[in-house]
Amino acid sequence: MASHLDALDICLQSLGHVCERIQGEVVPIAPGFWSDRKFLATLRKEARGVDVVHAHGYVAAWLCAGLRQTPWVFTAHSPPKQTPPELVARLNRARAGICVSPPIRDRLSTSGVRSLCVNPGGILLDEWPSVPQDSARAVFRLPIGIPIISALGRLVPEKGLDSLLRAMETVWADHPEAVLLIAGAGPEKASLQEIARRVARPVNVRLLGKWPSASEVICAADLFVMPSRSEGLGLAAIEAMALGTPVLARRTGGLEYVVEDGISGALFDTDDELGQCISELLSVPSVRESYKSAARIRVEQNFDMRANAEEVVKIYQAALAG
Repeated sequence: MASHLDALDICLQSLGHVCERIQGEVVPIAPGFWSDRKFLATLRKEARGVDVVHAHGYVAAWLCAGLRQTPWVFTAHSPPKQTPPELVARLNRARAGICVSPPIRDRLSTSGVRSLCVNPGGILLDEWPSVPQDSARAVFRLPIGIPIISALGRLVPEKGLDSLLRAMETVWADHPEAVLLIAGAGPEKASLQEIARRVARPVNVRLLGKWPSASEVICAADLFVMPSRSEGLGLAAIEAMALGTPVLARRTGGLEYVVEDGISGALFDTDDELGQCISELLSVPSVRESYKSAARIRVEQNFDMRANAEEVVKIYQAALAG
């Protein structure tokens, strides 16, 4: 969510708008319910001097429902784990609800939330120049000519990186030199390290930790894999598509919206399929090459934050008009 907010702030300011962030800590009091009277008082005070409040996430939206006069909108970055009636009622106090992907919109709409639209936000395209593959590989001391698979994200169960590690056993049967790069930090680090130690070719797995340049990790690879079990949108997939690295992603949540299967990338369904899908894509460079231009076009047409920020401004204007 942070990178989305940063990019949106930059775009709104470039359009001549003034953006201020209001942050605070909240306390969960029950599933789907949050409380922070002190922060709500601060929010009401800060909101007196603004035209529109934009809440990002369900916690912020829950609190913004307490605003008495200032119009507000919200963005849902992920599907809600639960939709209790009180949460639905509070979301319906917003002038508009923005969902970053159609699956989130559909889930909220089915639960009774109204006035929803889809605006994925996306990335600042000019901040994602491609790095030549040989230069990116040199950073990791990897030669041109061997298959490289990369992935990045928080090291948490929902990212499915354990499945990717296990899938490499199938990949190595056809591509014994293949190397897997995984960048990211999180609570699953020790668990993933243990899995990496037990695979057939542990020297072909590199857990990089929090890497300073996502572009290097992505551009070094022949294939970028996103095995997430749950994903509101899939920003890393969008970044890889913009950089020209073919994407293989799980058919789930926003990833199915981001990647057009067989056109701008490829999708897989189950953990059992993952290794074979990787192996097949590594074996057919022409297919991977065909994804590159289609992927870049898809990002430019759908996930350009500068264009989507202009649509957000229109939502603000409609909120002000009542």
